[in-house]
Amino acid sequence: MMLKIINLVNIHEVTINIDGYTPIDIHLGDNINENPVYWRVGDDKKSLLEFAILPSDGRIVAITLVIMNPDFVQYADDDLIESHESKYGFPIVDMSPWKFTESNNFSHRFIDEFNCVIKVAIYQESIILIIRDKCMLSSWVKCSHSLWLGLDDEGNIINVLIKGLSKEDINNFFNSIS
Repeated sequence: MMLKIINLVNIHEVTINIDGYTPIDIHLGDNINENPVYWRVGDDKKSLLEFAILPSDGRIVAITLVIMNPDFVQYADDDLIESHESKYGFPIVDMSPWKFTESNNFSHRFIDEFNCVIKVAIYQESIILIIRDKCMLSSWVKCSHSLWLGLDDEGNIINVLIKGLSKEDINNFFNSIS
């Protein structure tokens, strides 16, 4: 399963924290009045990336890189970020993979894909989280000036790009994964 964007809504506030403890913690909007569901990817041992999604409308409200294997982090040249078609807005994802029941069973809140290796490319002022390195990047969704989501040609999220980072942010990222 991949996380597929089906619609975009008006842009809300985006907050990005890279503090030396949690590698990356991104909040999209505020006033969350319901328990989110989660799409979690990685290998469940050395890498875990978590997307929190509101079940009522499919809006992504948080993206958290919980743990990252330092062996899959590499520096990249700034000219490797290619320009692709961009759309603007907050992503609404397809909620059909989640099975909702009357009992609201806690285990139904998670879809885990612990069969993929997350990779990270570090640029001078940017970090790209590569969820699916075998998929071809087709377009970007610009959620804010600093948060972009890379999509394949079917609208699935395959990259998370965080731009405009300081040297301190980059250093904090490395401190949090070491």
